[in-house]
Formats: sequence, structure tokens, C-alpha cells
Amino acid sequence: MQGMQIFRTLEFTNEKAPHVREVMRSEKEQIALYTLNDGISIRLEPEEEEPVILLFVIEGSLHCFEAGKEQVVMSQDVLCLNQIKNCCLITSKGRSCFYLYTKNYSQKIEEIQALFEYSKRANPRDRYTLGHSRRVHNYSMCLAKEFKSKCQLAELSVSALLHDIGKLELPIDILLKPGKLTDGEYDIIKTHSMVTYEKLLPVYGEDIAYIASSHHEKLDGSGYPRGLKGNEIPFEAKIIAVADVFDALTSKRSYREPMKYEEAIQFLECNSKQFEGEIVCVLRQKVEDGSIFKKWTSPS
Repeated sequence: MQGMQIFRTLEFTNEKAPHVREVMRSEKEQIALYTLNDGISIRLEPEEEEPVILLFVIEGSLHCFEAGKEQVVMSQDVLCLNQIKNCCLITSKGRSCFYLYTKNYSQKIEEIQALFEYSKRANPRDRYTLGHSRRVHNYSMCLAKEFKSKCQLAELSVSALLHDIGKLELPIDILLKPGKLTDGEYDIIKTHSMVTYEKLLPVYGEDIAYIASSHHEKLDGSGYPRGLKGNEIPFEAKIIAVADVFDALTSKRSYREPMKYEEAIQFLECNSKQFEGEIVCVLRQKVEDGSIFKKWTSPS
């Protein structure tokens, strides 16, 4: 970027969906304006050439996770990342808006915006699915507090929130079918896991894409899409699996009434060959001590 250039602060939009707008691009430099909703993250991955990364928060606050460390970046703060050796996740707390300047680093703006645009397709679709992802995120993070030594909280947060994004590829008549699915329809439903993987990989990398796409794996190998067993399943995915089934059972669907909490927990306990017992045990504790809020199971 040679000479003198002025970049006027772009007006905020009333658009609720997250988005990114490129402000400037040269051979080695980029400036982009990001608007993120609560819980939405972007991923910064180190590159071979020493990058320069500066983040200026205009509105809201961000949590920066790098190598297990967390840094809160508030409105009007500037974050400088030098010689990062690990992937860094920037997660919005509430609605946030910020500029990201990079040198010798690709922000993958097109890939990020493509994912945001893809997510917008959910708006006219299944109302249950929209609320389901947010509730699974809430349950997963509540459970994960007891397993900090076994899982990466930032990666879990992103994976839980986006675990069902692949369902946007499913035919709406199958997704909302009021009765039992045929074997063929169920095979179609199962494809959403790998679609999730494919959509998340270019933006969030292998770890998050793999975790999110593995939430239907079972300890006994009976799950999908890869038929993983036991410790082959990422622990984060085991947490999401418990949260996912718990929410599905305790939410009202077009073809049945919701289960009570106790019934849902008993179902998970009775299927101990499929779900991690220590996670289910913590779920019971959280329900009994009131950490799992009733409002989380209400349709969103």
C-alpha cells in the first residue's frame, strides 16, 4: 500500500446475518470489515511468511483464543498478533464489528462470506433447526466446563454452533416430514454430516470441520459418517452428541411432544454403549442443580 490513502468508516447495516466486506486489497495486504453475531467466529491460521495482523474493534467485544489462552478485546481496542505459531479463533460476544488488517496473510474473505451467505438460507427453513443449533451450543458449553482438560473450548463452541449447517442441503420435505423416515430418506439425512465438513473446512480448518461432522458418531461404531469407535471420536464431538440428542428429545417436534428432562437423561443412560457415560453423568448433575435452564429448550 504505497502513498497516502484514506478509508472512510463504513456505515453499520441493519442486516442481522454476519458478513464481511473487503475495504482494500493489494498484492500482500488486505483490510476487511467484519460484522459478527454472538458466538460466530473467524479463524486465523499462521502462514510460512511472517504475517502482520491488526484488529481494531469498532463495536462490541471479541474473545481471542490462541494456544489455550484467551484474550478479551473490547470496543476501541487494537489487537496486534505477531509471530503467531498456532491457530487463533476470534469469537464475537454479542454483536460486534471490527476491521482486520493483514500483511503477508490471506484472510480468505471469499470463503468466509460464502459460508455466511450459505447460512442465510436457513432463514425460511425449519424453525426448530435454527433454535436447535443455538441450544446445542449452550448445552455443550455448559457441559464442557467440567472437561476443560479434555477438550478445546473455542473449537467446541464453533463446532457446536455449526454442527448442523449441512442440513441446509437437505430437501425441506424430508427435513420437516411429520412421520417416520424411510430408509432412503434416512440415508439422505445422514449426508448432512459430510456436507457440514465440506462447508466448514475452508473457513475453520480440519479440526473444527472434523469435530462438527462427527456428532453422530457412536462409541460402539454404529454412528456416521465414518463409523468411528471409542477414542477415535473427538471428545468435543462426544459432548455435542449428548447435547444434540438431549435437545432433540426435550424439544417439541411436528410428530411428537417433548420428553421430560428425566426421560431424556434415562434414554442416554440406557444407551451407554453409544454415549460417553461421564458426559451423561455431568448432564444429569447440571439438570438437577439448575445449570441447564428450561428456557434453552423453548423453540427459538
